[in-house]
Amino acid sequence: MGELVLNFNDAILYQADIDILRDLTAWLNDACIHFYFTYLQTKVPRTKVLFMDPSVITFLMHQCDDEDLQEFSQSFQVPSKYLIIPINDGHGSSNSWKRPGSGSHWSLLVVGLAATGGTKHDYWYLDSVRGSGNAQAAREVAQRITEVIEGDANSADITIQSVPSTPQQRNGHDCGLHCLAFASVFCTVPESLKEIEDDVSASPDGTTMRKLVLEAVERAIQERDGVEAGE
Repeated sequence: MGELVLNFNDAILYQADIDILRDLTAWLNDACIHFYFTYLQTKVPRTKVLFMDPSVITFLMHQCDDEDLQEFSQSFQVPSKYLIIPINDGHGSSNSWKRPGSGSHWSLLVVGLAATGGTKHDYWYLDSVRGSGNAQAAREVAQRITEVIEGDANSADITIQSVPSTPQQRNGHDCGLHCLAFASVFCTVPESLKEIEDDVSASPDGTTMRKLVLEAVERAIQERDGVEAGE
């Protein structure tokens, strides 16, 4: 891991993580995803949109028994609009949990929460590689998350809709960056699927997104240093 570089609202980045962000061909790890999700969370109230930590998804899928799930469900604060969930191909039931950061592809699952008193949630799937195989992991995560939301292990069948306007990556390493770009769309709390599709289709490419993440890291470091200098 090396030197601790940044603790941003409990999202930890070590020098090794910064090196990943600076490497133009590096695949993003959990720490990079979690940092930028935490950064996005500062832009929108978590009571409306909640960006979920990938390590929490790993816990729910591979380490959480029925008692754990019940406790998690009771303490989980469901937002009013959207749950933004990073999907890793290691999250599926066919993959045994080995360590955080395992897996080889990122995509995004979005849960549109039912209006107060409603019973039907919307599930949207965004993948920068169509046919990647992550869709099955996304379905299993969606089922698990619905159990958390509803507090019922026998929740209704889930229909996941792929967003057709999702941009496709042109290499083998930008999936995590596209996942972050898609997630950033929800900071504006879009009101319709049409708005989501339009915003996703215009989301930054991998190269641009890598720069944006590094800029966010630099701003966070400068803000931290400014606070420390003033103490």
